[in-house]
Amino acid sequence: MDGLRDFLHVHPIARIIGLALPTKTTIRKPDLGLVLNGNPMALADYDRSDRGVFDRCIQSLSASSQTE
Repeated sequence: MDGLRDFLHVHPIARIIGLALPTKTTIRKPDLGLVLNGNPMALADYDRSDRGVFDRCIQSLSASSQTE
């Protein structure tokens, strides 16, 4: 994550949006989404979601079972 942030600091070609949930709520949003600046639905400074399509998505898989 730090490497991606460092890269985008030097090459500001995209913005990052992340998802951190304290509960086990299911939301259809990636753990980490990258939206390039050239994307027609670019992210604003304080956006918490994206109305368009992410250019890259990173999803972390949990080792927990569905019953947890």
